[in-house]
Amino acid sequence: MKVYNLINNNRNSNQYYGIISKFTDIVINEVLDKEKTIVEEFELHLKKSKNNQYQKRQGNEIILEILTLGVLLDTYTHISETIKPTYKKMLQLVSKKRYKAKKTKKYINWAKGIILTLALRNMDNKEKNNQSIELNNLKQLYECLDAFGDFEQESKRIKDWFTYLNDLDKEKSQEYLMKIIKIAKWFEQESERNLGIYTEGVNQFINVKNEKYHWREDRIFAMRKPVEYHLNMVGAELLNRHYREDYQKKEVKQLLLPSCMRLHNDRCCKARQDIIGKKCVKCTNECTVSKLCEIVSEKGIDTYIIGHESEVSKSNMQSGIVGVSCISRLIEGGWKAKELGLSPQCVILDYCGCKHWKGKDVKTNVNVDELISRI
Repeated sequence: MKVYNLINNNRNSNQYYGIISKFTDIVINEVLDKEKTIVEEFELHLKKSKNNQYQKRQGNEIILEILTLGVLLDTYTHISETIKPTYKKMLQLVSKKRYKAKKTKKYINWAKGIILTLALRNMDNKEKNNQSIELNNLKQLYECLDAFGDFEQESKRIKDWFTYLNDLDKEKSQEYLMKIIKIAKWFEQESERNLGIYTEGVNQFINVKNEKYHWREDRIFAMRKPVEYHLNMVGAELLNRHYREDYQKKEVKQLLLPSCMRLHNDRCCKARQDIIGKKCVKCTNECTVSKLCEIVSEKGIDTYIIGHESEVSKSNMQSGIVGVSCISRLIEGGWKAKELGLSPQCVILDYCGCKHWKGKDVKTNVNVDELISRI
């Protein structure tokens, strides 16, 4: 079962990249037509900050933040307002320890899976709360997302929006919140109409696998809704456009590929460990990683195989990077790279193949034409 598939019934994913470009234009126009005032006022709010990174958040990036805030509020408010503070604190603790741990990671994952399942008891059948969203729901949301450990960057930005909206008078703050929720509901409907053909496996996967993911630490990550996939699809396009100019200015560029693109697994792959990740030694022309290494090396670009997005932090901070990833990691990964001072571009795997969905790693692929155009 392919949870998402950019190739669909075609020979390659070229059609997808044409559709996502056009749909992103529609999204930009809709947000600016309906919520231009919010975009401009939030940009002014950020410019007052002494943080240079805050000042650079504008345009397409703000549009993505509005969509992210609205979609995550609509998706997780019924959980964030119900989850007990004790479980929230426990999850925050194990999530932070998890990213620092190596030898003990599997035990921390086990603990997180237990706590997460206990925290989410009886929530599978809980209906979304259709009552009006209020400012306090934002605070509950970013605390909850932070506890899950899969939304580090999103929770930071939602916290910024909470600070901004909290400084407004109550009536205006509530008005803006309702507009953000309205645009999110529009996005959910329109993204399903335009992008739903690529995510037909998501609901099927959730319906079949949901109970099997009880007691697993990646339950929230693997059980994301179709609208969250669509958000990351559009998010990738928005961030690529927004960061493109900075990326092109970088003299040093790196290509970061996921380990699931290799022909062989860890035991048989001959790639050599480097500071950033593993470097392909081009042992066979049958491996996609080897082929891509050959192509980009002619452009003076180094290629690294990385097992987890956290390894991006080892890249040269003055680099432009092109990262290849499955859909669910795109927004988080792009914002994380930018926070580290990198200038990112991203390309989506044509379909997912890692153990989060498959139980074991399955070889994946990427649209080479799109990848070369990003480089």
